[in-house]
Amino acid sequence: MGYDSKTVGLRIRQARKDAGWSSQDKLIEQLQSRQAGISRTTLSAIEAVPDNSKPDDSKEDLRKKEKQEAKQREAVGHLSISTLCAMCDLFDCDMGYLLGEYEEKHRVAAEVCDATGLSETAVQ
Repeated sequence: MGYDSKTVGLRIRQARKDAGWSSQDKLIEQLQSRQAGISRTTLSAIEAVPDNSKPDDSKEDLRKKEKQEAKQREAVGHLSISTLCAMCDLFDCDMGYLLGEYEEKHRVAAEVCDATGLSETAVQ
């Protein structure tokens, strides 16, 4: 299954901020304490979400965005299972949420929301 690297990047960045860590260094430190690692360069590439293209973007702007998107795809593709598991533990979410398989943080909540039409907040 292919994952949308932009979604993964947005989810990781938002989960980090929701955890109260404004800097990427805090997340890196927390991951290292769980024997999982990620470099600052890789995390920056994952969290970098390029702006949507605009009709008046120059060819150079489009090339930069394409290059940034390629870096992000590569960085997401190199995330180890142990790093993803540690992130899930830190962010109290399932891996499927970080990977964009469902909108709610936990699969059970996603299934209940789908079946009932309730929001994740109502389910909790």
